[in-house]
Amino acid sequence: MSNKKLTVEQNVMIVLEGMKGEKTVVDLCKRYGITTGYYYQLRDKALEGLKNGLKGEKNDEKVKKLNKKLKEYKELIGDLTIQNEILKKL
Repeated sequence: MSNKKLTVEQNVMIVLEGMKGEKTVVDLCKRYGITTGYYYQLRDKALEGLKNGLKGEKNDEKVKKLNKKLKEYKELIGDLTIQNEILKKL
């Protein structure tokens, strides 16, 4: 069975419907034309996203640290570019 292209909203609906447990995963997958493997991938991604969303400040701090590192790397690239241009002129 081939997986259809579904919107994010449809994927969320499918995962929530599956987690309710009112229908079997197999029935749910048949209804939406997806494989059970794809359903479980969606579910796992949704749960991971939920965990990350609940972390809150920790993610914000991680983003700040990564942005700081990115700035440092950009400055280093700039310095190396200038040094490279100087060496080309010699």
